[in-house]
Amino acid sequence: MASCEMCGKNATTRARIEGVVMSVCASCATYGTELTAPKSVGRAPTIFAPRAPQGLGAVELELPIDFAKRLRKARQAKGLTEEDAARALAMTKTAFLHYESGKHTPDDATAKKLARFFSFSLAEKP
Repeated sequence: MASCEMCGKNATTRARIEGVVMSVCASCATYGTELTAPKSVGRAPTIFAPRAPQGLGAVELELPIDFAKRLRKARQAKGLTEEDAARALAMTKTAFLHYESGKHTPDDATAKKLARFFSFSLAEKP
């Protein structure tokens, strides 16, 4: 059990004394305003789950294992720098570099945009 911050006895409550909130015993709490615990609202915290694909025709892409390598070769074949490619695709250079190095996997829409821009195909999962 914690000790009173004023006299050293066992602290039983929290009180605001001269603007400072302290753990104090019942007798020292009379020097200020005793604080009460906040009332709980009685509902469980909200837990967000990932959304399921919308509609019956939703297809999840399965990227080729060598997607990053294909992306790099396609960019080099077009004679673009990483910065030029990122600008043309309306994304940051860092994001493009992460896709090209394989550090990150693009979402379906971005993967389609990359494949369309650089003219290579993506395998689709049935």
